[in-house]
Amino acid sequence: MKFPRGLLGLTVLMWGWVAELLPVAVMGAVVLEWPRFSRWRWEFSEQDLNRLWDLCGILFIGKAIITYVASDLEAGPGKLLPWLPIIFFPFVAANAFAAQDNVRRSTYLWLLRKPGAYRPSGWFVPYWYFIACFVAMSIANPQDHRFYAAVVGLGGWLMWTHRSRASSAVAWGTALGMVAGIGFLGHVGLTRLQLLTESVLGLFISEFSPLDVDVAQTRTAIGAIGRLKFSNRIILRVETDDTQPPPALLRKASFDSYESSRRPARWTTASAEFSAVPAGSEVGSWPLLPGAETGLVARVAMFLPAGTGILPVPLGTAVVDKLLAAAVETNRYGSVRAREGQPLIRYTVRYGGLVGGDTPPTARDLEIPAAERPAFTEIAAELGLAGLPPGRVLDTVSRFFHEHFTYSRYLRGSVEPLRHFLLTSRAGHCEYFATATTLLLREAGIPARYAIGYSVPEETRGGVQLVRARHAHAWVLAYLDGAWRDVDTTPGIWDEIETATRPPLQWVSDTLVWAKYQFARWRYYSDRGLLAKIVFALAPVVIGWFAWRLFARKRRPPAAVAAESGAGPVRLGSDSEFYRIEERLARAGRGRRTDESVGDWLRRVGLGEPLRTTAALHLAYRFDPRGITTEQRRELRRSVELWLATTGEIKAGSAPSRTFPSL
Repeated sequence: MKFPRGLLGLTVLMWGWVAELLPVAVMGAVVLEWPRFSRWRWEFSEQDLNRLWDLCGILFIGKAIITYVASDLEAGPGKLLPWLPIIFFPFVAANAFAAQDNVRRSTYLWLLRKPGAYRPSGWFVPYWYFIACFVAMSIANPQDHRFYAAVVGLGGWLMWTHRSRASSAVAWGTALGMVAGIGFLGHVGLTRLQLLTESVLGLFISEFSPLDVDVAQTRTAIGAIGRLKFSNRIILRVETDDTQPPPALLRKASFDSYESSRRPARWTTASAEFSAVPAGSEVGSWPLLPGAETGLVARVAMFLPAGTGILPVPLGTAVVDKLLAAAVETNRYGSVRAREGQPLIRYTVRYGGLVGGDTPPTARDLEIPAAERPAFTEIAAELGLAGLPPGRVLDTVSRFFHEHFTYSRYLRGSVEPLRHFLLTSRAGHCEYFATATTLLLREAGIPARYAIGYSVPEETRGGVQLVRARHAHAWVLAYLDGAWRDVDTTPGIWDEIETATRPPLQWVSDTLVWAKYQFARWRYYSDRGLLAKIVFALAPVVIGWFAWRLFARKRRPPAAVAAESGAGPVRLGSDSEFYRIEERLARAGRGRRTDESVGDWLRRVGLGEPLRTTAALHLAYRFDPRGITTEQRRELRRSVELWLATTGEIKAGSAPSRTFPSL
């Protein structure tokens, strides 16, 4: 099978230009194209090629490990695939100087190397290496018009050599130009569509993602119908010392404006812009409130696939420690956001004071939608909140909800769902309780905000509180005595109700998540450089061992290979030692005729029986698609050498020896 002269080398050069490795590509192109001008070859056996392929496999695995420990899993393919031409270059270079172009499939697949396994003829190496270079170029391409033109040029060159001779060059070139033009328009259109899709899909995912939150607005299930369903997936791991309790609530965001006219209803903020937090003196330390009280400490771990997102923290967090991120930001509503961190975020929060990062209340913290005010005015009058001190108001409101309301995950439809909750059903989930409490405190003159995040369960497992998706919670921030305070009026039985819904095989998923967490912890927070150092240390040893096994003895190509090296690809099996017998008999005037088979020729010269086994091995090696085993290859070589040594040089006109020593 022929490959266009110079195309593979030019493809490697183009890869080097795209990957910014042009000096390496120049040397590689010279090596791959040199056999076109040289008659010199190496006699690689099937076992040698197997070893070379195994070496490339080891290089691939080693590069994958180095890429994996040095970058995120999502970015790994983009950093690994551009190196394919270098990784597989040793195998392709050896094949370029070998006596045959095809490599048996057993070389690529270990299962086909078993003794007696069917080993079909292999794949033409230059073609798949050409594809590998294209893949590497496509991953690392600069996305400009020159790259597209080069791809069309190389692909067109390859197709030109295999075009139908029945079509004219003009028609073929016109068809290629039309396809290239349509492809370019499709390339530009798909690129724009990709950008648009990523933008829209990003907004869609952020709307429904349970791992992060839109700090400008949050949709509630108030007014929805049916039973709420919550996942038991583990979201956070919270650890504290045995001397102190864990934080009861971990907040992600808070809001100050309720919009009941929408369905479903939602809470929003007027402005939720973030500002950067200056890094502390120690690596990973981010002081949110310098000088504030920090009597309590908790450690939190969570997966953050994009490395950027909102961190759940308790109210009054003054310092975030041991957080490996490029930046930390906060906004006026107390949300904390990490940027460019690890996919597994681990951080320590120091808190305990009454002073928080939330700004003082504004007029928005006292607003009640006009449609909702009558119901809250009625409840406030019923409880006698007018004129009570703020502390008494808070106690009265909390006792009201705890004594007269129940927790329910089942939602019934209503035109005015919040009014129905307050005056009729008096049953709902945390969003009902938090919204009603916020507006009721505002009715009593106390600034209040709606907060969302997670409730930390009291149950521990191995000294760790596991916060699941079903622990997502809503509560109230009330402004009392010059500070914001957490107020949770949802009946405490809600956690028991949610816990009762866990599936019987939850321990299975918990075990898998635990294994994932431990692996990620090892990957991102252990000495990852150690693994890379081990790979670098072993690489020279492995490569040296393979080189010694392959090139320990000088390889001499058969005369037939040398004669054909300049005339195109060498046929499979043309390095058979049997040709040496043919040469000796031809010099003695007993050469094989063009119309004779090997068997007829040997019988004519009286060697049919002595060389029967040797000829059979030669023919199997030459024509059988399954090939011969390594042991049979050795037997062919040994039998030929023994016959040549035993027979000696045959003079013209004399009869060759009809005896053949037993092997």
